[in-house]
Amino acid sequence: IDSICTNQSCINERNHQIGLMDLIYSRATGVLVSIHDPGESYSELLHWLRIGFLNHTITLVEPYVRQLTTLLSTRYFRRVWVIQEVALA
Repeated sequence: IDSICTNQSCINERNHQIGLMDLIYSRATGVLVSIHDPGESYSELLHWLRIGFLNHTITLVEPYVRQLTTLLSTRYFRRVWVIQEVALA
């Protein structure tokens, strides 16, 4: 929504909205993301990441590393502030 609702050509508005992201995403009860990759399913990858973060340990497993590389190369992750969104969500 931020890429649609925020005037991307207005630097002041973008900077203001980026400054609010910590409040918005850290207080959200859920965050939905549109990855634009209909041929790929990330449910197992996301489960692996969730378990790894909960246990404070992520073991690198080839299929998941490959899927993570594919996920991070999608259009969604080309925006600079996405890392902040993901970290706070």
